[in-house]
Amino acid sequence: MFKHLEEGDADFAFLVKAPGFDECCLFSKKPFTSTELRVYHKQSKRPIKTEQDLIGQSLITLRGYSYGPLKPFLNHAENRLTLSPTATHESAFAMLERGRADYVLNYKHPSIEVLLKQPIEDVVFSPLREIKLYMVLNKRYPNAKQVMAELERAMSELDVDAIMDLPKDSAQIKP
Repeated sequence: MFKHLEEGDADFAFLVKAPGFDECCLFSKKPFTSTELRVYHKQSKRPIKTEQDLIGQSLITLRGYSYGPLKPFLNHAENRLTLSPTATHESAFAMLERGRADYVLNYKHPSIEVLLKQPIEDVVFSPLREIKLYMVLNKRYPNAKQVMAELERAMSELDVDAIMDLPKDSAQIKP
C-alpha cells in the first residue's frame, strides 16, 4: 500500500507508521486505532511469546506489509529467519497448513477472516505485539495538510471501535 501512496496511485489509507514515507505522506498525529500482530502456528510447534523466540525459525510473511517496528528484526541476517513471503492471507495459511513453514506472521483481523472461511485444524496463535494504525494521506492530495487536520478532527469525535466492523475471534481460533 505504501508503494501505491508513494507513486500516487492511492491517496489515503490506514497503516502502520513506517520509516521513509515522510517524503510522500502525511501521518495523523495520533493513531486511528490499533491491531494485534500475531504469530500463527500448529499446536505441535513452540508458542512464540517474543520476537527473540522467532530467531532461527521459518516464517511466512505477506508481501507489501511493513510489519511496522518489527521490520528491522525480520530483515536482520543474524536472526537467521527463513522468510517465505506470499501475496495473500489465504496463501499464507495454505502454506502453513501444508507445512511450508512453521509460523505465519499476520495481523489479527485478516487472519480471523481467512480462518473463519477456511479453518485449519490445530492452528493457534500467540499475540506478538499491539501495532498502532494511523491515517495516511498522500501529500500530493489537494490541500493535504488541511484535509488531514479535518480528518483528525472528525476522528476525534468518533467512537472508532463502535463503527469498525471487524471480525471477532471464534472458538476455533485460539491463543
